[in-house]
Amino acid sequence: LGPKGGSQSKGGSQPGISIDVRRSEGLVVLRGTRKPIAAAQGEVAALLEEARSCAHREELSVVQMERLLRPASRAAGAEPFYRKLQESHHAVLHLDRVGRTLTLFGLPAAVQSVQQALASALDVCEERRQVALATIPIIIGRAGANIKRLQQESGASFDIDRNAGHVRVYGSKAAVAAAVAALDALLVEHGGSSELPVKAKQVPLIIGRGGATIRQLESDSGATITVSKDDGVVRVRGSKRAVDKATELLQQLLSGGGANGAKGANGTKDAHGANGQNGANDNGAAVRGAEPPPGLTSAAPARRAVA
Repeated sequence: LGPKGGSQSKGGSQPGISIDVRRSEGLVVLRGTRKPIAAAQGEVAALLEEARSCAHREELSVVQMERLLRPASRAAGAEPFYRKLQESHHAVLHLDRVGRTLTLFGLPAAVQSVQQALASALDVCEERRQVALATIPIIIGRAGANIKRLQQESGASFDIDRNAGHVRVYGSKAAVAAAVAALDALLVEHGGSSELPVKAKQVPLIIGRGGATIRQLESDSGATITVSKDDGVVRVRGSKRAVDKATELLQQLLSGGGANGAKGANGTKDAHGANGQNGANDNGAAVRGAEPPPGLTSAAPARRAVA
């Protein structure tokens, strides 16, 4: 076909004939006298047979197919990238879009040359992940810090659908592998999550006065805890260990094992009055005051009668 392809008139090795390649029609027209044409037909048939014997077929991923069909440049009307490869390497690239396969035809040197070019051009990969919506802020990070770090360190690109929880990672195969490994590590370290339904009357117990209880829970577990008063759900985020610890503490608090009653100034509930008289214990039962020493009564002494 020549380096530029298209319809060309070109003399063959046989004198007295011309070869017209009509690419758009899929025709090769030979013109000349009978004997040279017969010889040229034999040469063309031999070339085609050699090209078929060197054919190479490989399966493509979706992103690899997109790469080959993408315009070779940003210029208006630019040809697809695979056609540029054809012209550059004097080989035929046949794309099966339905079966996502690529078949190479050409002479041995041409097929080998285009394979080397494809090794670099098709070094593209894509991974898609479905993640919990609660982990999206963790992946992105504050002001995008985490996603920027993932992209810079791996060399891959990320697309995140916040509403559906879809994460798409794409780039070279090595870059995508590194990005996915880093993403998994990030989610293992910080991507644990749990939801605990609570009653409306339990919300103040979890939050505590001025948020003291929830801050203590976060400090003790290392997790982040948020309480939604609207739907009555406590959401816990952090590492798996932190989430498990926070969930355990919350369950203890709600079951009463971690909740103390109202405390006095000294940190314990006073069961007696200030004078040590009868009071009430934590369960509301009556508690007797201390018994007086023998010979004395708790009642006030009677007054002496005056004549």
